[in-house]
Order: sequence, then C-alpha cells, then structure tokens
Amino acid sequence: MNVTRSMSQADSPSVTGNAQQSILIVEDEQAICKLLTTTLQESGFAVKVARSSVEAIRLLEAEEFALVLLDWYLAKADEASQDHVTGRAVFEKCRQRYPATPIIAISGVTEVAVREDVLLMGADSFLAKPFPGAMLVWHIRKLLSRAGARIGEFRFNQESDILPMDELRKKYLRAVVDFLDGNISRAAEKLGMHRHTVTTVLQE
Repeated sequence: MNVTRSMSQADSPSVTGNAQQSILIVEDEQAICKLLTTTLQESGFAVKVARSSVEAIRLLEAEEFALVLLDWYLAKADEASQDHVTGRAVFEKCRQRYPATPIIAISGVTEVAVREDVLLMGADSFLAKPFPGAMLVWHIRKLLSRAGARIGEFRFNQESDILPMDELRKKYLRAVVDFLDGNISRAAEKLGMHRHTVTTVLQE
C-alpha cells in the first residue's frame, strides 16, 4: 500500500515539545513503518517500533508508552497457519497492563464493521490507511491531551508551583472542557454549574 503522498513531510506539523512522550508503533509493513516513524519524530515524539505482536508485547512488558499506534491486521506469524494474526493480542496486553494508555488502531481494511468492532473493544481511535500525517498527529495530540487532563495528583517542586484557588479552578475547568471536546454545556452539566458561569470563568 502506497502511503507516501498521504504521509509526506509537508503534512507533518512542526515540533511542539513532545520529545519526552514516547510512542510505540506496531506495524509489520516496513515502508509504512518508516513513514510513521519519520512523521512522529519530525513532530517531536520519541518512537519505538515493533514489527510483530511478539515484539510489541515484549516492549510493553519492559516499559510504559504515552500512546500505542497499532496495526490491527498484522502479517501471519506462521505461514502454515490459516488464521490471520491480528493486533488483538497486543491490544489486550496493553489494556491489561496499562489501562489508561491511549491506543490508536490503524488498518487498510476500511469496512465500517471493522471500525465498529475495534472501537467497541475499547480502542481510543481508528484510522483507515492511507491517512495524512497531519491527521495522525492531530489525533495523537488530542488523545495525549485527554490523558493529561486527569486532575487529582498535585506535585510541587517549589513554592511557585502553588496556584491560587481562582487560577486552579480555571485550570480545572479548562481541562474538563478540553476533555469534552470543547462542549461547554456538557462540562457545565457534569460539574453541576451553569453554562454562563463556566464561560465567564474561562474568559477571566
């Protein structure tokens, strides 16, 4: 499958400070794997690659990744086998070990039933090959933003890290709205607030 034009360097956004976020690419096709790696590295992400489900599971057992980009239909591990080996085993291993890690499933199979099956299993997103590099990076940043929107752990390295309550409130509201894709009405409902109040705090 030729994805060169769909994932060209021109499509890739500039670096925006993601170097500390490591992404695992699970893809058996070398050409696609190279394009994915280049796209993500040029966007500032650290990348590790697995060309098989066995290799992917080994890497997942060794370390945690910020996000997993998973080819749902991997090549057969055994040519004598009649079964088509999928990324399901990798998906299940990742969910078992790192329940909160975002997973983007990718596939050249574009049937709606496949997309629905993957999303119903719990994948965070599904992209049909070929896709623009910019679209992939947008999905990754959106999912990582959601993953980072968990408020509940406070870490202070110095006194200047302590925020005034008004600022903390605004930061929390912004995180909730971002998590809900900018839906202020939904955010107000979940927080038990009036929509006007949420809007006013965010505009302060």
